[in-house]
Amino acid sequence: MDLRSTSCRLSVSDTSVYTTTSSSTQWGPGALAGKAIRAMGKAVLRSAEYIVISRRLSAIRAALSRHDDNQQIRERMFDDLLELSRHILALYPEAFRTQAMQIIVAQIASEDTYHLQCSFSKWEIDHEDMVALVSEIIGVVLFSKRGFVDEMLVNAYMMALPQHCHPWLPCVRFITKIAQVNDNILRGVFAAKFIEMVLWVSGSQTLSRNSQEHLLVDACSEAFTNLSQPPAYELYVLWCEQIGGLGSEDSVISLPKVLTCVSTKHLWPVIEARLLGMHADSMLKLIGQHQKSYRIYSGYGFSKPHDFDNDLMPWCIAYRSKPSLSAQFTRNFLRCVGIGGDVQNKTVDYLSHLTYEQNVMALADMIEHLIAQSYVDPSTAESSMVLFTPEAPDIATNIVQFLIAISNSIAESPLLDAALLNIVAFVPNSRDSERILEDIYRRMYSPSFRRRKSSPAYRATTMELLSSIKSSGLSAVVDEASRKGGWVHFLQPLFN
Repeated sequence: MDLRSTSCRLSVSDTSVYTTTSSSTQWGPGALAGKAIRAMGKAVLRSAEYIVISRRLSAIRAALSRHDDNQQIRERMFDDLLELSRHILALYPEAFRTQAMQIIVAQIASEDTYHLQCSFSKWEIDHEDMVALVSEIIGVVLFSKRGFVDEMLVNAYMMALPQHCHPWLPCVRFITKIAQVNDNILRGVFAAKFIEMVLWVSGSQTLSRNSQEHLLVDACSEAFTNLSQPPAYELYVLWCEQIGGLGSEDSVISLPKVLTCVSTKHLWPVIEARLLGMHADSMLKLIGQHQKSYRIYSGYGFSKPHDFDNDLMPWCIAYRSKPSLSAQFTRNFLRCVGIGGDVQNKTVDYLSHLTYEQNVMALADMIEHLIAQSYVDPSTAESSMVLFTPEAPDIATNIVQFLIAISNSIAESPLLDAALLNIVAFVPNSRDSERILEDIYRRMYSPSFRRRKSSPAYRATTMELLSSIKSSGLSAVVDEASRKGGWVHFLQPLFN
């Protein structure tokens, strides 16, 4: 079975169903019945396609478990797996794509990749699809501990990994091999930030290495050599220009030399930002999926406004208690922003498809994380959860300016409501915090309330608070205990 030809036939047929219209159509009961029959036929065809693909995946798993050595059969299997792994055009259901990717990453981990490489060599695919696939493979290994890759893919990879094998080794070796197949794959590998991965992995290794780490260093050296010599040299020079500070005019290019250059010119944040930025879409999606756990923080004694329906106020909070996984997503994204990751357009595009309420919550989530991080001591916290680090002193300022920029780029600018939602927890009890929350609630759920021009956007209590912040600063309106956090200073621009 050839899934590629099947997909083409189904796609053409599916498109024609929706776009072809006869000028002689007579509307009436007959036309409606015809549309119903056509819709039913489409559903039957779609169900048949699902059955075919499901059986094909089962057959592939069975054949791989039997270690079938028939080269032609194995190549056809990986042809189909690569076809199912495509997600740019969403040709196949996500469940099938995930299953295909599980098999692919397991093969990479086991280093049984000869037939997979053969399938790559003849795969006719757009550049965007190639970048997405290579990026996903890199993400499974490199970012598995950062919390924004599919857990099923991580488990499939780790379970297939040989004992004592370093997790990064099979991935580095495989991508190095496919990068040498043709120019299309080579450009996709560069665009997927593989060279940044090689540098990041190499820079993370210690001087006291075991045998597996020596193998990894050798694999990274081989990968770097292949990516910095002809025919990839022009791409490497372009990469050096994009990174900045790296001299590509040297006659001898070596991994140790570039690592030294990156360290002496303090370019590690640039490398990290480019790696994280490649996964900005996934991080934003996961942040949105984990904005669910809200509760009133008893330490400040706030309660739900008495005249609000319980079902309509799940978000009403003075502070939010989130699962650590959600905090990890937010930290990774804000870290990317703070060290210079180019994710503004992706973020604006993502938020532009959300409701005003969802935008307020997304931005409030980021602001809350900034507040919490201002109390973290980097010397005692786990490094993977620390946002502010000495080598990048402008992280907080960069994030605040980023939040202002994206809020100004989307409809109705939700940033002020998001900021108020966070600081109301730290306002002394002398202010009427319930009325402030009521204002935010009305603006979130009532478009007519926030858009009307005949009256101020907020009522007197909220306007008084905003006026005090602008004239005297955040530190003047929050309680004394909260003034110890640096957030009262770097969040001030949100209210200017």
